[in-house]
Amino acid sequence: MVFRVPGRYRSLRLPSVDRVMRAARFQAKASRGVQEILLDKIVGTASPAKRGDFDSAFLPLHRRQRERWSRLFAFMATGAGDVPPIEVYQLEDRYFVSDGHHRVSIARALDRDRIEARVIEVRTRAPLGRDLSRSALARTAEYALFLERSGLDSVRPESRKAMAGLGRYDELYSHIVGHKYFLSLEQHRDVSLDAAAASWYDNVFTPVEHLVSRHGLIERMRRKSTRVDAYLAVTQHWLERNSTSPHVAVHSLLQVLRPGRELATA
Repeated sequence: MVFRVPGRYRSLRLPSVDRVMRAARFQAKASRGVQEILLDKIVGTASPAKRGDFDSAFLPLHRRQRERWSRLFAFMATGAGDVPPIEVYQLEDRYFVSDGHHRVSIARALDRDRIEARVIEVRTRAPLGRDLSRSALARTAEYALFLERSGLDSVRPESRKAMAGLGRYDELYSHIVGHKYFLSLEQHRDVSLDAAAASWYDNVFTPVEHLVSRHGLIERMRRKSTRVDAYLAVTQHWLERNSTSPHVAVHSLLQVLRPGRELATA
């Protein structure tokens, strides 16, 4: 018998590793050998054909699969013989199955928590959030493009995760380009974009982030304001006051954001 959980999983397709890698920008892959992995970390497929055969809970969608599923279920339930490891791609702490969808489905139905797998680890330019929906992957793709254009993750690896999920990356990229322009004027030479990105991260973004956090600026701004809204508000005040320090801009904002007033984020 094929066990099926009624409700929301019935119509949800398995996320595809191809879509994820396109959004986050594939960089490299390496074999990690055979190991035991957690079943609840298996979230998608590396086989486009299987997207129509299994739902997002790895339950079979079609009657034609019932015979094979039931036969393999009996084999795995009785432990009558060795079951070969499944094959997966690993992206961060999640896995996408290239071979062994039925084995994953049945192991879950047997209430097991682990399964043996041959793992290929994949590195992407942008980190992945928990959400793999179409809209979330579009945001990931925007971030990956920002990293690719600026090269920031190459010169400041810690920025890869520190800046994930900010949004408004076109504006942040324009800040790096502007920073490059002024650095080049100061140094009387053409400063490379990656050097400018590193300088911007060290001397603009990170100090402003610390000040935003220390003074609780996000909580004082308009409802639903974000980290990037706060950063952009501070840098705008910084530029308008032609100051050499973001502290002046922050104190100016604190005056604007005194109780009873809100700062627009647009």
